[in-house]
Amino acid sequence: MAAVADMEMHRIVVPDDAGSNPVGRPLQKRRTKMNYPVINPVETGRRINRLRKSKGLSVPYLRDYFGFSTTNAIYKWLRGDTLPSLDNMFALSLLLGESVNDILVAECGDERTAG
Repeated sequence: MAAVADMEMHRIVVPDDAGSNPVGRPLQKRRTKMNYPVINPVETGRRINRLRKSKGLSVPYLRDYFGFSTTNAIYKWLRGDTLPSLDNMFALSLLLGESVNDILVAECGDERTAG
């Protein structure tokens, strides 16, 4: 996750005239650019799969390790449909011998609207 540390983090507020709202004029939402790292679930799933295979761990083994009744949740992680819960990510990191930061794949966020 060293790439995330190298990303320039900043917050730019695009001014609007909501502060000088005359009576009867509706308030406008503030548009804010938030440039911060977010988790890429598909690439994280690929990394989990690669690490799992490198350790020789099967999906049924992971199912049993986490106490799941089916492999559905594991396959959702591997496809990037969902991410493991924080508890499961921590347990996975111990099982794989990797830090959580080394398992997660981050990318820089995009423009969003703050309400």
